[in-house]
Amino acid sequence: MPDIHPILDADLPAAAHFLHTHMNPNLSTTQWCQAFQHGWLPDRPNHGFMLVDKGEIVGLFMAVYGQRLIRGTLARFCNPNSWVVLPAYRGNYSRLLMRALLEQPDFHFFITTPNPVVTKLFERAHFTTMDARLSLLPCLPGLPLPRQAILTDLDAIEASLDAANGAIVRDHRGLPWLKWVVVGPPQQACLVLYKTRIFKKLPSARILYLSNTTHFLAQRWVLGRYLLLRHGMATMQVDTRFFPTPPPLSYTLIDRQPKLYSSPTLEGADFGYIYSESVALDQ
Repeated sequence: MPDIHPILDADLPAAAHFLHTHMNPNLSTTQWCQAFQHGWLPDRPNHGFMLVDKGEIVGLFMAVYGQRLIRGTLARFCNPNSWVVLPAYRGNYSRLLMRALLEQPDFHFFITTPNPVVTKLFERAHFTTMDARLSLLPCLPGLPLPRQAILTDLDAIEASLDAANGAIVRDHRGLPWLKWVVVGPPQQACLVLYKTRIFKKLPSARILYLSNTTHFLAQRWVLGRYLLLRHGMATMQVDTRFFPTPPPLSYTLIDRQPKLYSSPTLEGADFGYIYSESVALDQ
């Protein structure tokens, strides 16, 4: 009979090989392994849970852990992801893996890339679906950039930030597919994290984190001009749930990728994409 075990550091190479073989062969075993080796939570309990039968992995449910300040309180996050179970073991054993992961105490859980089947299972587990709206913002030429309006050097960015946002940059700066910008003067500065994506056959900045939404709205035209002229980006895409109301002069899209969360104290707007598979993997 298969047994469920936590995935510890020593198990990670075997788990990564399983993911490469059974989930996404476009990512090498090394890439899979690196995605879960970040020390974003000092007392990380595991890398998820695995189903083992006769010494062989036959299923697993991975997890990314992290922590950050939310309104002055240190919140601990668990991001379940990469759930794969061999066909002969699906059903009850899949649910046992899910239960083992979600029964861990003192975490705020969020999932950013579930497929439709996983979405239904998490909804049955009383997860809340996040607002699916995206705000599409144009990048326009506008007026010349004010002096020192943009920081892109990571050392300069980190030095300009408060402790909480500096820690976010420090934790994620080794991921080359992530792009960082601080826009605006110190009293109105906003840290922006984005990935480059294609929208309507044109480059677009898919924003994953904003340090201050009010400052972002005040500086959006400066940022848009920079992204257009320096990187050829036509638009910015940002989750509408980050704002009290949709930004002015934006177009609303519907994100077809569901996202869900479970927390006794946090709301959907508190969950971005940092400390998750969405940043740990280049996909």
